Amino acid sequence: MDKTAELRRYKWIATSLFFLMVVIYIACETLLSRYNFAGYLKAFAEAGMVGALADWFAVTALFRHPLGLPIPHTNLIAGSKQKIGNNLGQFVTDNFLTEATLQPRLQKLAIAEKVGQWLLQENNRLRVLKEITAIIKNIMASIKDADIEKIISEQASALINKIPLNKVASDAIAKIIDENVQQDWITTLAGYLKDFLSENRLLVQKKVREESHFLIPGFVDDIIAEKITNGGIRYMNEIVSNLNHPARTQITGKLKDIAADIKNGGKWTERLDSLKNNLLSPDQVSQYSTMLWQYLKKQIQDDISKPESGIQNYLNILLKDIAISLTTDTQRQQSINSFIQEQALSLILKYKTAAAELISQTIANWPADELSTKLELEVGKDLQFIRINGTLVGGLVGLIIYCLTQWLQ
Repeated sequence: MDKTAELRRYKWIATSLFFLMVVIYIACETLLSRYNFAGYLKAFAEAGMVGALADWFAVTALFRHPLGLPIPHTNLIAGSKQKIGNNLGQFVTDNFLTEATLQPRLQKLAIAEKVGQWLLQENNRLRVLKEITAIIKNIMASIKDADIEKIISEQASALINKIPLNKVASDAIAKIIDENVQQDWITTLAGYLKDFLSENRLLVQKKVREESHFLIPGFVDDIIAEKITNGGIRYMNEIVSNLNHPARTQITGKLKDIAADIKNGGKWTERLDSLKNNLLSPDQVSQYSTMLWQYLKKQIQDDISKPESGIQNYLNILLKDIAISLTTDTQRQQSINSFIQEQALSLILKYKTAAAELISQTIANWPADELSTKLELEVGKDLQFIRINGTLVGGLVGLIIYCLTQWLQ
């Protein structure tokens, strides 16, 4: 039933009982005065009217001025709403927001296990994935490209500046030499050169003729070119087949010299710095950052829009793994529950004063009439029973007093 209608109904009952007392009193004064029992009934009705009026005044005085008259100490709720708010806020914090009250209840909350069981249901995981997908789409749509590109560029520049390029390069070359990786490179390079010479004999002949004296016959130039080509091929074969070839030793020694030069800040250091500045200048880094962000953004947007999204599939698997872990790993459950309990308790206790102030301020800011109406709707029904009881109890007390008076007389 509607609270307003219910309150109106019980007010009507209490008021009707008062008017019943009035009717009984008038009847006893006029129609029943010749009967002996009329005195008793009249005493009951008279005291009942007094009780009804007294309790009506008391109940009404809580919420408004009786009959609209500004009688002192009436309309108590509206006049004391600040005090009511303060007391209610203090009551809540003192009796509900305490460690002794909260801790036992928080300890009973098996949050980790309940979340895990909830996530194990596929429909629930799909709901979470739907929300996450919507959040990702909103974020991607609202992000300003220039801001992200600037962040990437700044972080990349900072990282580049922090990288000790000289040390990295010298250590890399030293590592290559220690693990003899350069031998594979030399073998591969010598093999490529051998194949190049073998496949380009005519080119060698052409170059020899171009550089030869005009008095030297062409067939002699061809013989010289063939000798050069075959000699180069044999030399490359020797390097490929002989891991201790002097050329390998020379190349390794040169690499060691370069590493030492870089480490000590020699000419190779300047070359590396120049190369870094050319390849990773602020403008270049900015361009790379723009290209990187646009690529990542497109990949994310395209993937998240697919029915079989890789991101969603990954998140689904991740959520399922989390759910299984939360429902089977007792130690993790206890750890998570303890963390949540501690944080929740700490947070509530930290802000309980603010909660009291919120309750107090909310009640204080309510319009007086609205506050009175709200409270009357909540407790008015029960207060009408006070009026009803006041009428009946008052009548009984009046009857007892009348009886005692008759007995004493």
